[in-house]
Parts: sequence; structure tokens; C-alpha cells
Amino acid sequence: MTTRPPLQFVKGHPVTAVRRRHAHNYFLMGRHHVEQGVWDRARDLLTRALQYDPHHAPSLRLLANVEYSQGNLAQAKALLAQAMTLAAPDPETLFMQGNLALSEQDLPAALDAYRRAEALGGRTPELWYNTGLAYLFQGAGEEAARTFRELVAEHPRHHQGWDALGCALRIMKQYQDAVQAFLSALEIEPAYNETRDHLAQMMLEIGNVRQAQHILESALHIEPHRASSRHLLGVAYAATQEFDRAAVCWETVALDGKASPETYHLLADARLHLRDTAGATRALEALLQQYPHDLSGHLKLALLLMERGEAERGWQHLEQAKAIDPQHPAVHTAFTAAQSIAAERPSPQHG
Repeated sequence: MTTRPPLQFVKGHPVTAVRRRHAHNYFLMGRHHVEQGVWDRARDLLTRALQYDPHHAPSLRLLANVEYSQGNLAQAKALLAQAMTLAAPDPETLFMQGNLALSEQDLPAALDAYRRAEALGGRTPELWYNTGLAYLFQGAGEEAARTFRELVAEHPRHHQGWDALGCALRIMKQYQDAVQAFLSALEIEPAYNETRDHLAQMMLEIGNVRQAQHILESALHIEPHRASSRHLLGVAYAATQEFDRAAVCWETVALDGKASPETYHLLADARLHLRDTAGATRALEALLQQYPHDLSGHLKLALLLMERGEAERGWQHLEQAKAIDPQHPAVHTAFTAAQSIAAERPSPQHG
């Protein structure tokens, strides 16, 4: 006697064999678009599959992968959790679970998921690499270096493995070996500018600033709009007191819409070194337009405005900083400094 699978339901109606077939067909089309990197269309097709069968585990897993690839981590996590209630975890599902944990900096959970994936399906280059990353992000340089050495020994053309090995050796301060690892990565993949960023950061760390500038200029020759390389080039110029060139780097990043809060803070500092208080003010105002809860941005702008005689606006930013974190020591320090400035100029009373 043939046993039928238990019926599932869509809005009170059973999921028939026909609906399951439709779900599977939409899943196949969605998978094809994932392989082509057409994420929006893949999402639409997989969503359609789940409309036919909400418990179609392959569609749930693949849609979780799409959301993860697009940075929608909460949605990816919810979809994956739903998929894992429907079937025993397989290596692919566990690998995705580990990736989500890695993205959330839950490193023990990431390592646990990767170990379980390896136990079920063996060690793939991707699993090997991400396991090493989890160790690297923990600051466990020796474990990370061992993992990446094993990876490149087995897969010597894995340029990301060589790059990550360089990063692991760097945190262990084995700089000479790190340089060789980075150069191996670039020999395999000359256009991989992530490695140039990492190598330049290490050169800055050991005081070889001119070499860092040369490396970053090479990266920008290949990829002119690479924000991370231009940001670092600004750091390198600032290290040699070339604040005008540093400011141009950070302003370019900002104009491209890729500036982090650190970029704006560094730009403001560079403008102050150049005695350009108006430029520093503009940089901090731009920072707070994009990142309105940046505490140090409000404090720096408040004091700068007060020193320029714009006391009312200065106090406003101090009050905004206080609203963000009233107990932060920097807030109390800034209020004390503001009161000293106010004592020299007439201003409204603030406590």
C-alpha cells in the first residue's frame, strides 16, 4: 500500500500534487536566475514557488540565499529557520546558517555550523575559507593561518585564501610572510584590489607609508572609483602631513556617495589642519545629514560652531548629543568645554 505525504495547506486549501509541481518548476527557474546573478527576478520566481507551496524547503533555502546575497540578513535568517523546520539540515543549509552567524559576528555559532556542515558533506573550498574567516574575525591568528595554509596547499590557485592568509599572518605580526602571501594572491589574480588594500594597511601599520601610497595608487589605476582604496590613500597622505591631498581623497569618496562616518571625521580633521574651519564644518554637517545619531559628530560640530561664534547652533548639537547618550563621558566633557567657550562670549544659559 502506497503512503501519501501529509497534505499541506495554502490559505485553508490543500497543496495538491499540481501545486507542488508548479512550485518545483518556479524553483528551477529561480535557481537558474540565481546562477545568472539576476537577483530580483530570482526573488520573484522563488516567492511565486512559495505561493504554490509555502513548505517547499528548496525554495525557502534558495530564497534565504538570495536575501543573504542582497544584505537582507533578518529576512534570510527567518527563511532559513523555516526551511530547517521542514527537513533535516544538509551541508548547504548549515553552510548558509554559518554564513548568517558570521555576518552577525556570532563566531562560535558560525564555527559550529561549519563543523556540522563539514561532518555531513566534507570540506569544500568555500567552507574551508569561511571557517578560516571565522577564526580570523575572532583574532585567532594561529588557527586562521593554519586553516588558510591547509586551503592553499590543497587549492594553490585560491587567491582569496592567499589574501586571507596574509591577513592572518599580519595580526600575528609575521610581516615578511604576510607580504609573500599577499603577493601570491596578486600573482594569481592581479585585479583583486582587496589584497592591495590589505597590503597597504599593513604597510601603514609598519610605517612604510610611501609604499602604501604606491600600492593604493596602483589599485585606483585599475579601479578608479574604489572607495576603500581612496579612503586608505587619504590616510596615507595624512600620515605624511599632506592634508590637502588627503582631503581631496576623502571628498572624492563623499562625492561618490560612499563615505563612512570615519571618512567625514578624517576630512573634518584634515580641514582643521589646513586651518579651513568652514570646510571642517561642512564635512561634519554632511556627516550628520547621513548619520544623524553620530555622537562624536554632534560634539565636534558643536564645539567648532561655538568657537566660530555660532553659540546657538552649537548648543543645539550638544543637546542632540546629550539626547543620544546622556551618560557618555564625552558628552560631559564637551559641555564643560562649551561652558568655558561661552564664558568668553555672551550666549544663552545651558546646563
